[in-house]
Amino acid sequence: MRRWLAQYQAEQSGQPGQGRPLTPEQQRIRELERENQRLREDNSLLKKRRPSSPGN
Repeated sequence: MRRWLAQYQAEQSGQPGQGRPLTPEQQRIRELERENQRLREDNSLLKKRRPSSPGN
């Protein structure tokens, strides 16, 4: 069971020499997911730093 889990994790991470290499589509999806996460974090930070509107 542990061997299968290790193989699955290696395939998911696309580590060279372990598991299946990522297809170009999988690589692009991974890049977009990272960018999406970074933008969400940036957006969250900006929301936290926004000053209160006058009159509230």
